[in-house]
Amino acid sequence: MNYDDAKSIAKAYLDKTIHSLSPTEVAIIDESTLDTGHSWVFFYQHVKAVDGDNSFQLAGNLPVEVGKSDGIARRLPMQRAIQLPKQSKSGG
Repeated sequence: MNYDDAKSIAKAYLDKTIHSLSPTEVAIIDESTLDTGHSWVFFYQHVKAVDGDNSFQLAGNLPVEVGKSDGIARRLPMQRAIQLPKQSKSGG
């Protein structure tokens, strides 16, 4: 699965799950995306926070992982999230 397809899946997942709680619009932060080899890991933030308004920053927003072999999006458990390498995506 390529980066663009996985990003679309992650965005749809976020739109569905976050909008079920509130009308918050989020943006995936491309430069923070990780390629773990078996999955893409996407980080996100409120669109207004991405545009510079820090009063809209989300807290506790776990990254979304999209499996390369199955294309399934899921929230990454905190234990795995804190063990992620601090590097950006290798794909484009």
